[in-house]
Amino acid sequence: MAMSENYYTILGVPQNATGRQVRKRFLLLARERHPDIFQGEEKAEAEAQFQLVTEAFNTLSHGDRRRQHDLDLAQLVGANDSDSTQVSKLYVRRAKQEIKKGNSQKAVEYLDRATVEDDQNHVAWFELARVLVERRRALPRARVAIARACELQPIESRYLELAGDLYAESGMQDQAEDCYLKALDWGGPDPSIEERLNALRGGFRGGLFGKK
Repeated sequence: MAMSENYYTILGVPQNATGRQVRKRFLLLARERHPDIFQGEEKAEAEAQFQLVTEAFNTLSHGDRRRQHDLDLAQLVGANDSDSTQVSKLYVRRAKQEIKKGNSQKAVEYLDRATVEDDQNHVAWFELARVLVERRRALPRARVAIARACELQPIESRYLELAGDLYAESGMQDQAEDCYLKALDWGGPDPSIEERLNALRGGFRGGLFGKK
């Protein structure tokens, strides 16, 4: 069994989740990712996600299949590699490989699993935000991800810069300005950030990603 088939991380539930918790999480994801609410390329991505989520639910809601899945996971990870922090880092590495290949959807899946395995992995949250900004529909999720990254690493100028971009793109001027100023404080002078900050103060709205 491949690491990418860890059905607990696919659903975003702990390995000791009850059957009720598994079902509740599945229903939530099914509503969010049902292919009928998407169009075009996003619809194809949603279909793949929906199929994977359904496969995970069908396994974890069936006693014998779940027990076999747990055995497979134990054999795969092993005693020395069971630390969730290391698993999370592995998912981030795999996500970066997918990003290089241009497969953003697979990268998002790996990064989602990385944040489930280790909620303290600020790199995973930052990379997730970076991938999600490419999709207009996913900007709210991107803001949540970058906010978490900044919470974990409040002096990382790269994180603050991206947070500023996301807030500016969403029309949240005060939050964007605050992030840009902090990015300059911690990272030093940066003409690109200063340009965006001046544009923001001048009343410019939207399209900041295209200016970078």
